Amino acid sequence: MISAKQGKTTHSRPSPGLYLIKTGSAYMFQMRLPKTIADDCKRPIRIGLGVIPKAEARRIADQLAAIAREKFKQIEIGMDAGDETEFWPLMEDMLGFAEEDSSNAVDSSQRAWLGITMLLKSALYDIREPNPSAPPEQARNFAMMRGLVRIGQEKARKDAGQDYDKEYGDNPELLAKHLVDRIQNDPNTITTTPPMSGTQAQGKISAWAGLVNANVKTEVDKDRRYVEREPSDKPLFSTAASAYLAQRVDAMGKPSKDIKTAEMRLNLFVELIGDHPIDRYTPTDLQAFINLVQFWPSKHKDKPSHLTAREIIDSNRDFSKKSIAKNTLQNGFMGVIKPVFSNAATQSAFDNPVKNVALKYPKAARDAVNITRPSLETTFVPVEI
Repeated sequence: MISAKQGKTTHSRPSPGLYLIKTGSAYMFQMRLPKTIADDCKRPIRIGLGVIPKAEARRIADQLAAIAREKFKQIEIGMDAGDETEFWPLMEDMLGFAEEDSSNAVDSSQRAWLGITMLLKSALYDIREPNPSAPPEQARNFAMMRGLVRIGQEKARKDAGQDYDKEYGDNPELLAKHLVDRIQNDPNTITTTPPMSGTQAQGKISAWAGLVNANVKTEVDKDRRYVEREPSDKPLFSTAASAYLAQRVDAMGKPSKDIKTAEMRLNLFVELIGDHPIDRYTPTDLQAFINLVQFWPSKHKDKPSHLTAREIIDSNRDFSKKSIAKNTLQNGFMGVIKPVFSNAATQSAFDNPVKNVALKYPKAARDAVNITRPSLETTFVPVEI
C-alpha cells in the first residue's frame, strides 16, 4: 500500500503482502470467496506455501489470486446463465463427494470453496515445478483438474460470446466425461489434450500460463504484473512512491486532499501493473496502465469496494459508465506516476526508465472538464478520482 505516512516510517514491521499471511517462518496464501458465488461461506481459502523467501511468496500469491479471480468470473457467468452446476458432478467425483448419500450433501458455497481450493493447489504444482515430481496418482489428479478447468474456461468464453477454442468449448460435457474416463482408466495418462482430437500433447501443461497468455497479441497486452524482469537492488515502486509523497507533505506542511488522490492513483498503478523494483519498469508498463485505466469509471458509486480494479475495469469496457477524461489520464495519473520515477532516480542513482516517454492516449477518453485545483507540482493536476 502506497502512503505518504508510510514514506516516513523507518521501523514499522513490513506486511507479508496482499493475499499473504505469515505463521512463524512460513507463508500461507489466503483469499475469501466473493459473496456473489458463496454468500454464506465465511471460511477463507488457505494454502500453505512453506518456508520460502518473501519475494517468492508474493509472486506465488499474486499468481494464485489471479487464477482464483478468473474462476470466480467463470462461476458467476455460469450462475447468470443458469448452468452453474454443469461441471460440479465431475468435480465431486474427483473430490470424493457421494451424490447418492444425501446426508453428506455439500451446499454450493462449500462446493465452490472445495473446487477452487483444489484448483489452486493444482496451479501451485505448476508454479513451483517441484522436484522430485509428484507421485503418479497425484499428477493424474492434477492433470484431470487442469483439463476440467480448461474445458470450463472455453465453455464460459463461448457463453459470454467471446472467442473460444472450439475443440474444448463445443462439446464440454462429453469432452469432460471422456477426460475423466481416460485418466481414471489409463494409469499412464496424465495429458489434458482433448481425448477426441486424436493427438498427444507435448511439453508441460500449465493452467497459469494459459490464463496469462490467452488472447495476448503484443507486449502491452500482457498482464504486466507477471512479466519477467531482471533482478534489482533498487527499492520497489511502492517504497519509492511513499517516499515521494512524504516529501510532498513535508513541502506543503500538512496532508491535503490532493495527497489522498495521489495515493489512490499510485496504488491503482501498483494493483494493475505490479509492485516491481523501480528501475525495472519500462515505457510499455505506462502504456499498458493507460490502456486499462481508460475504462476506469469516474463516479465513486461505479467502483464497489468488493471488486478488484481489474473487475471494475472489465465492467466498463463498453463505457456504459462515465469514464475519466483524457486530461485526468495525462495530467492527473501520469502527473503523479512519472515524478515517482524521476525522484527515485535521483535518490537511488539509476537511469529513469520512463524519462521522455511518448505515450498514446485513447481516443475514447472523453474531453477534459475545465476544473482546476491547487496541485503538488506543475505536472500533478488532479481532476477526478
